[in-house]
Amino acid sequence: MLSGVSLGNVVEAILGEAWGGPVAVSAKEAVAERGYVHRFEVIAAPAGMPASVVAKQSNARDGGPYEPGSGNWATTSFLDEWTCLQLLNEVCADPVPVPRLYGGDEEHGVLVMEDLGTGQRLDHALLGDDAAFATRTLVSLFRAVGRMHAASLGQRARFEAIASRLRRPTESTSGIAPRIAAIREALEGVAPAGSGFLDEVAGVFAARDAGDYHGVVHGDPCPDNCHWSGDGVRLLDFEHGRIDDVFTDGCYPRIHFPTCWCVSRLPVEVAQEAEEAYRRELVQAAPELAADDAFERRMTEASIRWVWVLFSAWHMPQALEGDETWGLVTIRQRILFRFGLLLDMLERNRLYPMIAEGTRRALDTLSRRWSDLAPVPLYPAYRAER
Repeated sequence: MLSGVSLGNVVEAILGEAWGGPVAVSAKEAVAERGYVHRFEVIAAPAGMPASVVAKQSNARDGGPYEPGSGNWATTSFLDEWTCLQLLNEVCADPVPVPRLYGGDEEHGVLVMEDLGTGQRLDHALLGDDAAFATRTLVSLFRAVGRMHAASLGQRARFEAIASRLRRPTESTSGIAPRIAAIREALEGVAPAGSGFLDEVAGVFAARDAGDYHGVVHGDPCPDNCHWSGDGVRLLDFEHGRIDDVFTDGCYPRIHFPTCWCVSRLPVEVAQEAEEAYRRELVQAAPELAADDAFERRMTEASIRWVWVLFSAWHMPQALEGDETWGLVTIRQRILFRFGLLLDMLERNRLYPMIAEGTRRALDTLSRRWSDLAPVPLYPAYRAER
């Protein structure tokens, strides 16, 4: 939290250290929709430095303001973003798929990074009327995600070293058992889960924890957390960034942006094109994933985790009590939509038969209860051509 010093002064100090000479900046504007993100014009700096930068302050939420050493959201999310950006700036080849990080101030909770300009985001494209542009933007986003994952596979030790230097508080992990208990409880009023179903789900969570494909994940690679810069889409806002199974991000086109307000339906071939762009980048670091069965298993497992965590931890039991709209569609529409996507995937790949059976039972039961729901529609960009 800034106290007794202006944001501009903090930005100048960060840049002066990073660029090796005196820097002067002038506040230009707050970045739209992000009251804690500001653009600064560079009015004096060593030769060759950019004409503007972006400063991002910690994002305070209900847990309290930014406070070094605290384990609240404002503090941990700020340090997670710093850690992710620093690591990715170290390991990614040009063009780096994230903003260049110039530096940060741990005391005041400020990061200074490259100004990527005001390029269009994926949500703008999906809500527009140009299907070709929407597809190009989606594919470019997941190409960037794939490059990020390929570059950061196996970098846990370096990630943890950066986090430790920044004094990021450590958190204990809750393990698999609470997840399984939440899923069992969520299904009690729908289609009670059998032991075979729960055992298979536990195995899917164990596969994630095994760490075979762990790298930097964005945690929320949604249509509004990216935009065009130059000839590609770059990722923004690593507040949920961490080291985890990379397919947690990679399955987003397949399972349709599980953490985002901007959810409608992608044409099947468009989602597949984005997936393939992601896969082509990832196999540069993990060539064994060129085999269809290996890639499909990991994508399916990540989708299982998202669908059942969303259902049990995000949407239940309130979804049984009533519906509400979040963004473009309702919560109940999302539940039925993703159960259907997952069931199709499991039956197509002939994986996890007990999870498939449990998903089918839940989908059938809720479809009967919510028989008045309309299917999730196509994104507006694709409606005219269908």
